[in-house]
Amino acid sequence: MEIALEKQKNRGIVLAAVAAIGLILSSNYLWSIFSGPLSQANGWSPSQVSLLYSANLLVSCISNFFVEAIQKRFSVRRIIIVCGVFYSAGWICTSFCSQLWQMYLFYVLLAGGNGGVMYNTIISLAGRWYPDRKGFADGICIASLGIAPLVLAPIANWVVERYDVFMAFRSFGIVYGAAFLALGAIICAPAPDWKPEGWVEEQATVNLHGRERTSKEMIRTPAFWAVWLMLMCGTSVGTMMSSHMSNIGQQMLGLTAARGALLLSIFALVNTVSRLTLAPLSDRIGRFPILSIVIGLTAVDMMFVLGRAGSFVTFSLALAVVAMGFGAIMSILPAVVSDLFGEEHFSNNYSFVYSGYTVAAFIGPTTGALFLERTGSYAGAFTVLGGLAFLGLVAVLFAGRASRSL
Repeated sequence: MEIALEKQKNRGIVLAAVAAIGLILSSNYLWSIFSGPLSQANGWSPSQVSLLYSANLLVSCISNFFVEAIQKRFSVRRIIIVCGVFYSAGWICTSFCSQLWQMYLFYVLLAGGNGGVMYNTIISLAGRWYPDRKGFADGICIASLGIAPLVLAPIANWVVERYDVFMAFRSFGIVYGAAFLALGAIICAPAPDWKPEGWVEEQATVNLHGRERTSKEMIRTPAFWAVWLMLMCGTSVGTMMSSHMSNIGQQMLGLTAARGALLLSIFALVNTVSRLTLAPLSDRIGRFPILSIVIGLTAVDMMFVLGRAGSFVTFSLALAVVAMGFGAIMSILPAVVSDLFGEEHFSNNYSFVYSGYTVAAFIGPTTGALFLERTGSYAGAFTVLGGLAFLGLVAVLFAGRASRSL
């Protein structure tokens, strides 16, 4: 039986373990390093390789809908250990794939499905341990999901260049398996009646509208659809950049693969800092004001700046704006869902809202791949996705208004 850590000081240990798990699960952001070598090794087109990334995120989202039932039956410790082993096995098996159907079986279904269950579990767990500082906990948890390229991209690029992409999948999978076993021993949930010392529930910003909503009730509200549209439009830019980053740098600026990987690290650094700073800031000045600013800046940057950047420095600065917006959206989203629809059904509710990101995972990478295949450039994709970000700005403004009527 899982032992809950009762003392407030110990919740930091759990949050650190949650962050480490998030770091592993964010390895999908390394896809832009793997995609080119995979395409060359197996003769797959950019759109075929891009679709694998999107399908992985789709399966990850679908698996989220089963998390609430799984969490009622099993401890979070068991979920992390069992799903972690299967997730790692998916990466290891991917290293032996030479056919697309094999990639869908192991990288998409096995790794993606188990990754989705763990992702939802750690997001929910962070909020349960920090009901008094939700923006802070979400920021730490989601920041870990964005930092992988900064930490792992140089290693992944070195393994790919020194050996091959298949060795990268294999070695990462083995290391991940060992890490999940160790972190699973640390993870635990608070006791059902546990509260931080000195914290009074009425003081919290949880469920601002005073009512717990089931998923069925939630999807009937205009606020849900506005938030969903905001997420889909606002993150399509980030999913394209994270999945094509290295190739964009090589195609637009003539960079080497190593310099392309450096762009991914820059993206990860700004993305992580954004998650660590803007999510806690949203506790003070509000979720929707920050979301409005970052999505608006992203739209302008994509449509008028990024495609015209002619040097590594100017491109990196423009890229930083996209990374800031992407990080802010992803880190503030859990608190938005909790604020509007409550904690009781958070896992399921978050899964429904998160499906907007899954749609973005198809739109962003696919748009980039199609423009590259048909025009030989990513420039058109920047304009299209910038326009979509403008639509996201309209959605977040409407979401702010709709939330007042809940």
